Amino acid sequence: MIDKTIKNRLKRIKLVISDVDGVLTDGGIYISKEQELKKFCPADGLGIALLRAAGIAFAMISGRKSEATEKWAKELDLEDVLFQTPKKIIVYEELKKRFCCSDEEIAYIGDDLIDWLPMQKAGIKIAPLNARKEIKKIADYITPNPGGDCGFRDAIDFILYGAGRFEDALQKIMKEKYGAE
Repeated sequence: MIDKTIKNRLKRIKLVISDVDGVLTDGGIYISKEQELKKFCPADGLGIALLRAAGIAFAMISGRKSEATEKWAKELDLEDVLFQTPKKIIVYEELKKRFCCSDEEIAYIGDDLIDWLPMQKAGIKIAPLNARKEIKKIADYITPNPGGDCGFRDAIDFILYGAGRFEDALQKIMKEKYGAE
């Protein structure tokens, strides 16, 4: 059950900004001589598709550059992927202007102290289960699953169900991608 005040705030969301490591991944980075590996959850990719179908913009920001993340973003046809941005508050403000949003129209999903400043400003603050205690303390919602293991998808479902937009987004995806009537 979602609090009525939170539901009203969720209905205003036009942009979701998410951290990468620890939110879209489990936070682990596996590096060999040849490559970097990360674990992404396929259900999170569908969550991004649901956001798009609901007419909500999505951007991901990371404090570090990563070929693995770039490849995953390309597979999902994501345009708004910003790397090497340790001052995430600056990128948050740039995205806010670019998408013509107010703070109240932004949901931010973060897990660590680097996310604290933009989360403070966002209308909806979400932390995955594995987030730092300082981040959980300011979150409006803590997902039942950790990042990299459907925590991001939990956040998207929370936003869309809370705003009453999940069913329409799902129907749109089913019709467009799978030919369902």
